Amino acid sequence: MAHRAVDLERNVADDRVSALAAVARIRSRGTGGVRIASRTASAVRLARNLALHASRASPRSARARRGVAFFASSTRSAASRGNRFEALAGNGRIAAFTSGSFGSAAITTIVSSGMVRAVCEHWGIRYEETFTGFKFMAEKLAEYDRDGSYSYLLAFEESYGYMMGDYVRDKDAVTASMLIAEMAAHWYAQGKTLLDAMDELYEKYGFYAEETLNLYMYGVDGVREMDALMEKLRSEPPKEMNGLRVESVSDYLRGQITALADGNTVPTHIVGSNVLSFALSGGSRLVVRPSGTEPKLKVYLTVCADRPAESRRLCEQLKEHFDLWAR
Repeated sequence: MAHRAVDLERNVADDRVSALAAVARIRSRGTGGVRIASRTASAVRLARNLALHASRASPRSARARRGVAFFASSTRSAASRGNRFEALAGNGRIAAFTSGSFGSAAITTIVSSGMVRAVCEHWGIRYEETFTGFKFMAEKLAEYDRDGSYSYLLAFEESYGYMMGDYVRDKDAVTASMLIAEMAAHWYAQGKTLLDAMDELYEKYGFYAEETLNLYMYGVDGVREMDALMEKLRSEPPKEMNGLRVESVSDYLRGQITALADGNTVPTHIVGSNVLSFALSGGSRLVVRPSGTEPKLKVYLTVCADRPAESRRLCEQLKEHFDLWAR
């Protein structure tokens, strides 16, 4: 389905107000598509730099998830994956609401990009990882409330889910749309697009590339194959993947992290889910878990390199390597 921003009548208005006005005019279609419509010039300019869309899903999911495509010019654009936008959104929220003071936190999942951790470490913000699912992030927020320990700025996952404020303890596309529009207006006022802002983050924290590999295994035999593959990875972890050294394996089912160099183990910070995470040399990572809704193993890959082409190449090679190994 095509997702487009609608250009309407041009008038003069404040950038920030018109950005929010654009979000307020969002109209969701039955298939989950979204358009922006506004009669203000700023929102029209925003529409040219920003196109909102929902993932392929039902209208209910369109209200929960939000993706974004960046348009810098007629020849330069990019569809942002959840990992990329959560880094941009996390950096924006931190910069807007804190100066790195103690007490602020960002929450994501164990399968999300390592770029967010780098952003939080730079700003001195507590970084928390939970299992996949917003119920786990909401539990972390309840823990903060009970302890009075931290005030969260943003919670997010790699699959286009974002949570802010106390309005909803779940992923919410409405507040996410407001965040996107506010960031677009902020950077537009500086003569930049969201794509420019994303490029600046890459230059500062490294060029991260992420891929998700789905290994489908159908029927009763498929369940046995998935179990066997997870057990093989658990009992005989590979020492290298596509030339990248495996430094440690985090087993979230058994609750232990094993350093492959010497076999030493330490506890994981959370336990109880059939997930294996492989920390690779150079800051790369590969996470494997069975899907909770489909007959497949989900493999999440993150690679960081000095140049964008190199990170994309390494990520694609790692994906192909694991796919061949698994089959």
